[in-house]
Amino acid sequence: MKKRFSESGICIREGMLPVVLSIAGSDSSGGAGIQADIKTIMAFGCYGATAITAVTCQNTTGVTSVSMMDPEFVACQIQSVFEDFHVASIKSGMLGNADIMMAVANTIKKYKKNKPYILDPVMVATSGSTLTKEQGPHAWEVLIELADLITPNIPEASALSGMKILDYEQMKEAAVKLYHSYQVPILLKGGHLQENVLIDIFYNGRMIEEFISVKIDTKHTHGTGCTLSSAIASCFAKNEKMSDSIKKARDYVFKAIQHAPHIGRGNGPLNHNVLQMNPQD
Repeated sequence: MKKRFSESGICIREGMLPVVLSIAGSDSSGGAGIQADIKTIMAFGCYGATAITAVTCQNTTGVTSVSMMDPEFVACQIQSVFEDFHVASIKSGMLGNADIMMAVANTIKKYKKNKPYILDPVMVATSGSTLTKEQGPHAWEVLIELADLITPNIPEASALSGMKILDYEQMKEAAVKLYHSYQVPILLKGGHLQENVLIDIFYNGRMIEEFISVKIDTKHTHGTGCTLSSAIASCFAKNEKMSDSIKKARDYVFKAIQHAPHIGRGNGPLNHNVLQMNPQD
């Protein structure tokens, strides 16, 4: 069987499904977290492996309870995947507390090598429920410095940068500030701004790129951040460039929101199967 090598040096056998490892929490409603990640990874033609950091009792109206995994057990899950599979890319979402964050960081550092790692710094669910306990800044710094891309929303970028972000100009300032603090490309998501258009800001240390789309007026947006980062990780696993990966991931999320199944009494989930639908639907 022939082999090809990506620009990052990852060897991918032709005909083999690229493996994407998701490190995140479990969502009992299936719309976010590990469940959304697996659905997205499969939609992009990759194989999803997982390490579960927490189990949540939640639905579209909110989170009622969270049970954190033991940090050593989280590290063991990650190690088990790496020791058996050729992982092409990694993404992390909800990590929960500083001990789990450090366990994840130390294990990724051991196995990462040249594998791209997307860090979605999940702190608050779409419903507004807090998904993290108090975390030391050192744990965030270690994780961010390992990452190849971070994808904060506005509240998360505000927490990481110490800036108040009220408009797109401040989004740009925060993206630049975060990059210069950590030397890691930033995709700052603008969905929390009260605007008719959605603009995400990407900064890689050389240029600012704006990704613009119409904002869909809907409450069915549960799991958008998880879905976006998993889609980017899947594109990375298939050796696609960062800007192209972001564009494809955003287009996928837009369609998944547009064709949401409208289930649940609160912020409903996306349609992760949208790529398999008839384009005319």
